[in-house]
Amino acid sequence: MADENERGVFISVHRLYHERLDKKAFKMAIVLMLKDLAPQERAQKIEELTQKEFDIPYSRKKTLSRSAIYRWLKEYRETDDRAGVLLSRPRCDRGVFRKLTEPQKKALVRWRHDNPYRSAAELREELMAHDITSQGPVPSTATITRFLRSAGLDRRTLVRARRENGSAKVRLSYEAPHPQSIWLADTKGPDLYVQDPTNPGQVVLARPVLFVDDHSRYFTAFSYVLEETEKVVMLLFRRAIALYGVPDVLYVDRGGPYMGKSLERAAALVGCRVTHTKVRDAAAKGKVEKAFQHIYQKLETELLLHTPPPTIEQRSILQLEPTLPKITVRRLTPAVLPTFYPGF
Repeated sequence: MADENERGVFISVHRLYHERLDKKAFKMAIVLMLKDLAPQERAQKIEELTQKEFDIPYSRKKTLSRSAIYRWLKEYRETDDRAGVLLSRPRCDRGVFRKLTEPQKKALVRWRHDNPYRSAAELREELMAHDITSQGPVPSTATITRFLRSAGLDRRTLVRARRENGSAKVRLSYEAPHPQSIWLADTKGPDLYVQDPTNPGQVVLARPVLFVDDHSRYFTAFSYVLEETEKVVMLLFRRAIALYGVPDVLYVDRGGPYMGKSLERAAALVGCRVTHTKVRDAAAKGKVEKAFQHIYQKLETELLLHTPPPTIEQRSILQLEPTLPKITVRRLTPAVLPTFYPGF
């Protein structure tokens, strides 16, 4: 609900204090149900809760995610202020309801029809770049997204329409909203031979395993391994969590090392949900594929010229930087990154 004052500005009455208290009560009921359970029992109970539907106060959602429940548990455990714990923050724009002008609506519809790949953030930049559409307050990306959804121009609707018409699959750009939201993991190759650490004079194939943060493109884990197993993937995942914390989602393909129950269970115990791509959908992890392409072109092609083949420690000489263009190749010195061998 909203009322209009004498200046024509809509006054929002959402997220009042009693509404925030109702939302807190709902969260607290879930937390008190889980906080004293053993880790295994708690993970099982959370799995059951994610399958149920709830009447969540002042929300159109009917289900809960694992990441949300674990986030509530963490906030309850780490906050001493019991009055403020689990109390949602008031809206930063409370008191003003920003609506789109007619020129902005027409421009958004036209631009989205011209190119369905444009994101809400890109459309917002276009609005600010033109005099006729930048008059008055510029809407947020959330406002633009809601309008496009109401007009049937949201990404999900566009993809569904293309599929129903038998057109080629539409691959819309996506980026996680913040760091630690989604990690991507994959394995490439094998393209390289290295000296066998157990049989001097022999060579074996080495495979690179990479974990990438979807938002920042930061390499949270990288190593060449001699065996691509679930154990090796879990060791790398554990090392990455120890350094950077727990992501909300781990997005992997359907390869054997990523489909095991041990990885899924271990991730659930620390509050991370493992999701898998669709069958034969390598493009879904395009950010990892692009990183592997850069590694091959800038690192492996140089290492292939090295005779005799270097050791696996010398393969892992990638300097970790937040962005891909900063990846550099250094001299073949002992490994900078941890390398895991079978049986270690």
